[in-house]
Amino acid sequence: MKSVCSQCHSRPFVDDEFAKGDDLTQAVNAKVTEAKDILEKLLNDDLHHTQAFRCPIKYTAFDLWHHYGRTAKFGGWMQGPDYAQWHGIYPLMSELAKLKEEAARLREKNAARGPDHRRRNRSREEHIMSGNASSGSQSSAD
Repeated sequence: MKSVCSQCHSRPFVDDEFAKGDDLTQAVNAKVTEAKDILEKLLNDDLHHTQAFRCPIKYTAFDLWHHYGRTAKFGGWMQGPDYAQWHGIYPLMSELAKLKEEAARLREKNAARGPDHRRRNRSREEHIMSGNASSGSQSSAD
């Protein structure tokens, strides 16, 4: 790729832009990893489903990674600072803050249920089939 860029740009400019692109990619990946770690901790504590898009926090995580993270990287690599910053990094950080708030809300909700209540990452049908169904409805976190 550098050979293509070097057809119009000087080698030092190309090297500098590639270094900036690598730095941006690492920064975005660090924020995505932070979000992934939050989700994994919630999953390990049985506070959300493994199924994609089963609860709101999954949408937040997907938008953070797939849309805003990729937009930021694309903007950085293609010299589009508006896309890197205002259409990428800024909403990525906003979604990360939202994800942290949602995770805290799930933890508070679980704490209010008491120490004996732990959500299970099984579908309602599996729950019913196992004979462990309660007469109450599923929580909104499902």
